[in-house]
Amino acid sequence: MHGSKMCIDKDTYTHLITLIMKFLEEENFKESLQALEQESKIFFNVHRFGEIVMNGEWEKAEKYLSAFTKLDDSNHSKKMFFELRKHKYCEALCRQQKLPSDFAERAHLFDDFKVLVERNPMLQDKLKFPSMDKSRLLSLIKQIMDWWVPYCINVMPNANNETISLKDFPTVSNLRYASSILTDKPNQEGRPLDASSGDDSNDSSCFNDNNQSRESTSLPDADSAVCAKSLEKSVNLKLQLINEPSECRTLLLPDNSFGGRVVRLIYSHSGDFLVALTQTATHKLWKWQSNKQSLEEENVNMESQLYQPSSKLVMTNDIAADPKDSISCFALRGSHLFSASGGKISIFSLETFQTLATFANPPPIATYFILLPQDLFAFGFDDSSILVHCPCTKKTKAKLKGHQNRITCLAYSLSLNVLVSSGADAQLCVWDAVGWKKLCSKFLHSFQTGLVPETTIVNHIQFHPDQIHLLSIHEGQIDVYEAPTLNHTSQLVPDKMDLPITYATYSCDGKCIYVSCKSGHVKVFDTSTLELRCQINLTAYAQPGTISLELYPLVIAAHPLEPNRIALGLTNGRVHVIEPLESEVEWGKLPFTDSREFSTTFGSTALE
Repeated sequence: MHGSKMCIDKDTYTHLITLIMKFLEEENFKESLQALEQESKIFFNVHRFGEIVMNGEWEKAEKYLSAFTKLDDSNHSKKMFFELRKHKYCEALCRQQKLPSDFAERAHLFDDFKVLVERNPMLQDKLKFPSMDKSRLLSLIKQIMDWWVPYCINVMPNANNETISLKDFPTVSNLRYASSILTDKPNQEGRPLDASSGDDSNDSSCFNDNNQSRESTSLPDADSAVCAKSLEKSVNLKLQLINEPSECRTLLLPDNSFGGRVVRLIYSHSGDFLVALTQTATHKLWKWQSNKQSLEEENVNMESQLYQPSSKLVMTNDIAADPKDSISCFALRGSHLFSASGGKISIFSLETFQTLATFANPPPIATYFILLPQDLFAFGFDDSSILVHCPCTKKTKAKLKGHQNRITCLAYSLSLNVLVSSGADAQLCVWDAVGWKKLCSKFLHSFQTGLVPETTIVNHIQFHPDQIHLLSIHEGQIDVYEAPTLNHTSQLVPDKMDLPITYATYSCDGKCIYVSCKSGHVKVFDTSTLELRCQINLTAYAQPGTISLELYPLVIAAHPLEPNRIALGLTNGRVHVIEPLESEVEWGKLPFTDSREFSTTFGSTALE
């Protein structure tokens, strides 16, 4: 740079690192961010440390901790290092004996770590992510541009040695973000705070201006504008939008019937067949040819067939007398399908489509059911009750009362041995699966208003593969809790144009959340940060000529083995299976995947 160096003080250095860390977090450069946290020693990311512990990456956890404190620094540090090494040794023994990892034990360990971290004197000043107000950010940007602009490509040094004026610089949002990764706890509203201006924009761009477009932004001269746009481009990667069928792999499943909206959709445990339940109480089943020797070559374009047994039977549920009571639910158990559409619960053979039995004659109406260990079933009803029943002995184990409105969903954690229920009363309840006592309950609330949402229905809940984190889906927001205490960890509110949310589900590996919206968009969010990775528009998977305001996905089924493959059940009764192109590793794959690629591309410059 013509022999010039940028001399900065400690505060400026900290603020520069803060900006870089925020950018890396927003763009999901996890490896680079973790490396910078360790090297700068500015911020000990409790949530990131917890993720490493929950994944059982003991050496990585010890390396991260070692960047901030050493074994002999304090008794708290010594205990943390000792526990990490003890669990590493114990799990190594478990692997030798082919025993499963204990996620509940890891979660308990992390709870202990959080206490030790908060009390550790070596970490006291590193637990809060550095923040800066708007004036400091503007000053920092001005300082950088004063130094950087004269050396920009195609920009001549300012002959009069004048500094860049920021009079017309766009309004900059405050950097005090409440990210689930970069802060200990979310703020009340879970979004950027700007006490000075009261701005409630949730745009993450540092160059956001609600009153004018970026193209109309003017700096004193054209050369300076080039520099401003270059700087903006370097910190704001464009979201991947998928608009065309050629931009992903799609498969419209064959269908010779039109049975109304697809309201339920489920893959088999091995992913070799898919079952749909429609609004008219009929079922459809698609099968894929299974070839265990060539699973690596399996993709969405493999031939599928709409299965029809030789009996020509159709699996059809008993329908409620009143259409508004036609609440659909089903569950798979081996080759048997348990299903209901507001009337009796039917048991079907998936081989012959024969109705093997019906039971649970309304009222009350079954609204959800789930299989539990020890041959138990849990049934939720529209009278707000939950019944735990053993079909083998035909005995009722427990009748659970805790909701004030109908049960909408049930989820079970094997590692915690708890059942979680959600209702149309905006409430979640946790039940001990041994004595069937209620452990705790929590009402849904909005970070933006602090109130229970106007629409009180929790549509769906699902446990993350770690069996600890619980996904809760409401038409206006998505929440993540930690079971069994239901500690709230994060909340996601999509753009208003996408609301209402119709469905959401974890990928089979738990790394992303698929969200379908009435707008027709399918959004892919990163699970750990809730950052939007990719948006798949209706035009990418729907048939030409069918697209309308009334066409959108109502339900998503995540493939049990392929984390990037999902099936969408649409309002027109059709089912589409989609996944990324073969050239892409995953949805919304970013250009740089780790710190090495980032360093190679942007270089590593020492700041003196």
